[in-house]
Amino acid sequence: MIATRAPASRPAAPAPAARRTPASSPPPPARGVVRHGGRRRRPLLAAPASATSGAAKIPASQLLDVAKQAASAGAAVVLDAADLPRKAVRKGDALDVVTETDARAEAAVAAAISRALPDHPILGEEGGIIGGGDVSKSEYLWVVDPLDGTANFAHGLPSFAVSVAVLRHALPVAGVVVEFTGGPGGWGPREEPRMVPPNSW
Repeated sequence: MIATRAPASRPAAPAPAARRTPASSPPPPARGVVRHGGRRRRPLLAAPASATSGAAKIPASQLLDVAKQAASAGAAVVLDAADLPRKAVRKGDALDVVTETDARAEAAVAAAISRALPDHPILGEEGGIIGGGDVSKSEYLWVVDPLDGTANFAHGLPSFAVSVAVLRHALPVAGVVVEFTGGPGGWGPREEPRMVPPNSW
């Protein structure tokens, strides 16, 4: 009798590895929210309840007109002082200086804005939050650099300006820069207005 041998059983095939699905990318930040280090940061100017309830926006053209008036008021102060003796005081490092003209120009700009829009807050480089509006409740925030390039101004050099801008929910809407060109005895302001299309804010 011939002994028979059963064929060796084949080892079972390994189960297929589970397919890896790519990690889903994080959702884009909401409008006005900035991501930093993977975390969400609150917007600079949160939208109040009135903003989300259909409150009417101020036309960008009107905001631009106010910015022009305010920048012109500040520029008049700067132009009057452009060739007068002045004393510059250091705020920080050697290039960070301030003059009396900075404060007077900022006051002129803020007064022009407040006359037109008394409930709008204003952030000035020299005075911080000024004006009659409440930052926590207003949709708008005006940002003012009354004398951008103070070091140049203090030394009678060109390239200084008055800068005025307005934000709605932390997004720029309109702004004006009045730059001074020329030199001692012959300064001349040059206005550069900018307006953002309303459908982008």
